[in-house]
Amino acid sequence: MKKPTKAMPYSDLIKEHRRLIRIMKFGSPYERSQLIQEQEAELKEYEKEGRIQA
Repeated sequence: MKKPTKAMPYSDLIKEHRRLIRIMKFGSPYERSQLIQEQEAELKEYEKEGRIQA
């Protein structure tokens, strides 16, 4: 998933959100597991940077 930034246009956020929903609703189990792994990796990265508390 692209990291949303202040510079990212709103339309790009909407497109990314729709992509995530499409994968979760209609994607194959493989696509879903790939997406979940991406999200978990991103969370770990945020934890390292100190942006969120686990």
